Amino acid sequence: MKLDRLISFFSTNPSAKLLRSPHAAYITHFLYQHFKVAGNLVTPHSILQQQLDFYLDQLHETHPEVLLDRAESYLHSWSTGDGRWLWRFHDAQHAESVYQLSPHTEEVLKFLTAVLDRDLGFVGTESRLTRIIQTLSDIVVRGSSDRSGGCSISIRNGNGLRRRSGPSSLAMLFPHTVRRLSGNGLRT
Repeated sequence: MKLDRLISFFSTNPSAKLLRSPHAAYITHFLYQHFKVAGNLVTPHSILQQQLDFYLDQLHETHPEVLLDRAESYLHSWSTGDGRWLWRFHDAQHAESVYQLSPHTEEVLKFLTAVLDRDLGFVGTESRLTRIIQTLSDIVVRGSSDRSGGCSISIRNGNGLRRRSGPSSLAMLFPHTVRRLSGNGLRT
C-alpha cells in the first residue's frame, strides 16, 4: 500500500467517506434495516422518506443531537455529490423516483457485517490452542522411536508437580490445561 493511494482513497471513495462520516453508525444502521433486514431492493422516494422520518423521530428520543436535518435533505445528500450511498433513478413501475443501495454502500454493509459478526471470543483462541497442542503431540509421537505413542514426557502442572504422560491424547499431554479449559467448551 502506498501512502498517496491511501490518501486518495480515504478522501474520494464513497465507501471510505461513509465509514468516516460522524454519523456513520446511524446512517448504516438505517440503510441496513431498511434495505437488508426488510428485504427492499428498490424503494420509492415517498416510502423511503417516510421511513427515514420515522427513524429520525425514534433516534431523537435517545440521541437528540444527531442527524438534525430533514429526511428529504439526507436523501438528497446521500444520493448526490460526494455521498452517492444511494442510487436515485426513475423506473417504469413507479411514478416517482426510487432508491437503491449503491455498490459502495453494499461494500460497507458487507464489511461491517463481516467484522461485527466475527466471533472474537474464546473460540478462536481455543482452535489455535488445539492446533498447537495437536502439533506438539504429533512432534512427540513422530520424534519417538515408539510409534504407538507410548513414550513419556514430563509436564509441570499449575501446582508445580511433575507428571509423566504419554502423548496419545490431549488430556494425557496437558491434563491441567484441559481440565481448566474444559469448562469453557474445550472437549477432552
